[in-house]
Amino acid sequence: MTSYFISYDISQDRLRDKLAKLLQQKGCRRVQKSVFFVPDFSAKELKDLRVSVGQCLKSNLDPQDSVLCIPVTKSRLADLVWEGQSAGLQRSLNDDLHLLI
Repeated sequence: MTSYFISYDISQDRLRDKLAKLLQQKGCRRVQKSVFFVPDFSAKELKDLRVSVGQCLKSNLDPQDSVLCIPVTKSRLADLVWEGQSAGLQRSLNDDLHLLI
């Protein structure tokens, strides 16, 4: 299983809020307003998430909008450098469901 970061830049408030709610329902952890951490998803879970995101967005993205899913291996998680005191970031860092502890 691999962990991921999902980042999005969506101009429409309603669509952006809908996507954030979906990601949270699917077990993703918000670390910044538009960045979520996805702890240890299997290939099937990631595929299901991608389908759900596609259904949520339904071609409603503006041309300048984007959603990125960035894989991060267990060995690279320990190398991440974090700055800031975001409550979401701190909750995620202290959560036993992933490897940043």
